[in-house]
Amino acid sequence: MTALPLTICLALAWFLAVDALLSIAVAGASAWWRVYPRASGSGEVLIPGRAALFMRLLPSVAAITFVAAVFVPAFVLHEPARGPETAGWVVCAAAAAACVLALSAVARGVAAVRRTRTLLDGWMSHAAPIQLDHACSGAVAAYMIEDPFPVFALVGVRAPRLLIARQVLEALTPGEVRAAVAHELAHVRAWDNAKRLLICWTPGLLAWSAAGRQLESRWAAGAECAADHSAADSPTRRLDLAGALVKVSRLAIAPVPGVRLFSTLHGHGEVTDRVSQLLAPAPACRRSNRGRVCVATIAAGCLVVSLPQVLLAVHGLTESCLRLLP
Repeated sequence: MTALPLTICLALAWFLAVDALLSIAVAGASAWWRVYPRASGSGEVLIPGRAALFMRLLPSVAAITFVAAVFVPAFVLHEPARGPETAGWVVCAAAAAACVLALSAVARGVAAVRRTRTLLDGWMSHAAPIQLDHACSGAVAAYMIEDPFPVFALVGVRAPRLLIARQVLEALTPGEVRAAVAHELAHVRAWDNAKRLLICWTPGLLAWSAAGRQLESRWAAGAECAADHSAADSPTRRLDLAGALVKVSRLAIAPVPGVRLFSTLHGHGEVTDRVSQLLAPAPACRRSNRGRVCVATIAAGCLVVSLPQVLLAVHGLTESCLRLLP
């Protein structure tokens, strides 16, 4: 096997190994997170939305980063100039499995984008532009659509469009419409639709597991709660948003659209929990990220300092695998 095919084969095998190990660790951590509080008698504590997104993307992103920043430099710097080596069947099988994961992620992403485009084209075929409140005008283009489902959705990443079903506009008061629009604009500022695309296109074993689906669901619910808190900047706005959530959920007698690549007003999370949080005396305080940034900076510095030794160790482990797994 020549140098380039061998490098690609080993890179894919390393991706699968790192992704698999971290996927198992993440699945175990998410299961412990759900079970341990119940065992201690303090009630179930759900994984926060940001933590759920981090855990969902960690295995694949870490595996890709490892291959690009560690394995490839180690192979280029330390591989001796000698005859071509041969990868054993175990390494080739791991590389093939990694290819399957990558192709399945591409297929999943393409299918989801096509379904979203089909649904959007159907909505836009009979959409009418509407003028929102002056505070919201210019941020996104808004349209009224005809659909049996009470659509209040933000679709798109680069040029998002706000689509609102006629029955929703007729049911909500002007204040509730403003609160609901502020909720969707919070999704724009948080780039939540881009995060949905990233989740959909990210390859890895976690995408096919129950733990991965639970983490995605938990992140989506957390994103809705974060948008609620961002939009509810006054007691009146909080009451209006709670009223909008209740009214729209009562209108949802038609089947929910099966595509989840866009933000909807009440599509994720328990409406009763969200309304309860909005009606609480004060929203939950957010923790500072300063400590996490310091820890990440220190860890990155340690990695840079030890990088030459890490590269040498990774190359040695790779050579050992080629010899032990013919």
